Amino acid sequence: MIGVNILGYPEEFKMAFEDNQDDIAVHTWTHPYMTTKTDLEVVGELGWTMEIIHNSTGGRLPKYWRPPYGDSDNRVSAIAKEVFGLTTVIWNQDTEDWSIVSLIPWAGLSFVLTVFLSNIRDTDREAREAAAASPRDATTTETLADPEKVLQSEKAAEP
Repeated sequence: MIGVNILGYPEEFKMAFEDNQDDIAVHTWTHPYMTTKTDLEVVGELGWTMEIIHNSTGGRLPKYWRPPYGDSDNRVSAIAKEVFGLTTVIWNQDTEDWSIVSLIPWAGLSFVLTVFLSNIRDTDREAREAAAASPRDATTTETLADPEKVLQSEKAAEP
């Protein structure tokens, strides 16, 4: 889910969440090319989206994220995994969900999410099972409670 869209369209998000429950995934706050972002900007894009999903779902934490345009590298994926516990999901077939949303803004949100999630289920079942079995660490919860603390610790670690 794109954070600013959750903020702007809370009823549509609620409907998508009710349809998909634990399968809500992060799709960043503003939908940028992630490899162009600094470490702190990556933390912000993922962290603020995690927080709004957490706050809008009674405390659910996503397990997955899909980079906009498939734009991720080892650095961005490592931040997603190590800071937030998110598994990066890249598609192996274009669902063309972008064409549905542009033709019918927000009307197809639940359908788009369902198509995306069915592709994950069909192609990444083993990765999803492994990720579900791995324990969540305190970093994720701490980040939601105080994202500024994570940013400060990263700055302190810089040479």
